[in-house]
Amino acid sequence: MANTRKKISNANVYVNGASLLGKVSEATMPDITIKQIDHGPLGQHGVTSLPVGFDKLEMSLKWTSFYNDVIASMADGYNSISGQLRSSQETYDAGGGRSAEESFVYFFRGRPTNLPTGSFKQHENAEGETKVALDYIKLEIAGSTQFEIDVVNNVYIVNGVDKLATYRANLGI
Repeated sequence: MANTRKKISNANVYVNGASLLGKVSEATMPDITIKQIDHGPLGQHGVTSLPVGFDKLEMSLKWTSFYNDVIASMADGYNSISGQLRSSQETYDAGGGRSAEESFVYFFRGRPTNLPTGSFKQHENAEGETKVALDYIKLEIAGSTQFEIDVVNNVYIVNGVDKLATYRANLGI
């Protein structure tokens, strides 16, 4: 399997259980940035960085037009939306043929932080982009959880290992 290639070229977004097929032209999932603090105590010859948590998680959805059903859920920044970005990841073997397909699913939950009012140009689609501040993300490939981050509940799982289990126990939660 060393000479295989994986490819994702399309996806569909679901928000609050509704398909947005054809309504989203681009979805950008968040970069996961681990915050670091400098640690340079007396007696240590240099400074190192230590992890202290995550930077905020934010995704964006670029709309192909304006849809009444979507505007209603994106206009309320006080209530969370939940959704999925679903795709099919293809594997190609060394001979160039497709040898496998597997599900590729991002789960997310958060609050919209803006409601676009649009960009209008002659003979072009009216587009807008919504940003969503996320509290929760999870990536599953072929039904296997690759990572899961639940900011509010202090959950960080990587490849089945709960990285914050001891931290939660130490806090008594």
